[in-house]
Amino acid sequence: MSQSLRRCVRCGARSVKPRTGRGRTTQYRNMPAMAIPDDVAIPMCGLCKSEFIDEQTSEAIAPRLHQAYLDSLRTRARIAIDLLSKHMTQRRLEQLLGLSQGYLSRIRAGTGNPSPELVSHLATLCQDPAKRLAELARFWALPDREWATLHQAGPDRRHRPTAPASSALPGHAPATINRLLVVSPPTTSPSSASSDQQRCASLRSASPLHRLDRVPGGDDLERDIQAQAERNEGNGTCR
Repeated sequence: MSQSLRRCVRCGARSVKPRTGRGRTTQYRNMPAMAIPDDVAIPMCGLCKSEFIDEQTSEAIAPRLHQAYLDSLRTRARIAIDLLSKHMTQRRLEQLLGLSQGYLSRIRAGTGNPSPELVSHLATLCQDPAKRLAELARFWALPDREWATLHQAGPDRRHRPTAPASSALPGHAPATINRLLVVSPPTTSPSSASSDQQRCASLRSASPLHRLDRVPGGDDLERDIQAQAERNEGNGTCR
């Protein structure tokens, strides 16, 4: 029996032979710690528990590790599909992911092998299903060069043009005005009587020239302009 044992290069004990066991893991593809099936024999030191996987051992256990990897992907995909199905139908999720109809059902039933890329997508969506699914739907609804702005603004602010500067008269709420005709108050100097009449005429016609676009405060601005013209007439400025 001692001749079948090899010497451990770590502890020096002659106690290395193929052994089975529980709780063993190994790095496999994109999984840093995939569980090794309990019945897979791997050369291990019985004293320090160090494992030694040489080329021959690696080739022998490769089919078992590959099968364990596929089983892990199926399990993870099934859990993710069950979680996401509470927030969206499988058919709608298939459309967003570009999958054929019924593909997720086959994966859920264990009759297909999901790719690690698909499992990664599903896992990401599961971190916050309601939010991530909504973001995915908006992603495919946006033009090709605009989706990158999703993280810069909320849904209620996207695709809205920047509002121009607001204008308001004292005592009124600010109102967005596309074009405002500003008329200076007429002076009473005799030397500028003809100019005063021109300004009064402008005040009388100011309201029709305004484009208030029916925004809040727009009607009040029109009344203020008209009232200014009437006060000028009452003061005798306009004749």
